[in-house]
Amino acid sequence: MRGSGILLAIWLMKAAIDGVPRSLEQSALLDGFSPWQVAMRVTVPLAASGIAAAFLLEFASAWKQLLTSLALSEQ
Repeated sequence: MRGSGILLAIWLMKAAIDGVPRSLEQSALLDGFSPWQVAMRVTVPLAASGIAAAFLLEFASAWKQLLTSLALSEQ
């Protein structure tokens, strides 16, 4: 079941990054930004909510698995 959580997180992050308008990235390139600067100063900040949602879902899943294994190992 762990693989499905990873797939969901990847899908959420891809959707968030694809949601950033290409015109903003092209404008940043015209303004002289390098591709790395475009990613760090334009794409990531605009996709931060999707990235945070994927992180929180994965963190909650990992925490649940930890608590479950701890509860079952005490018997």
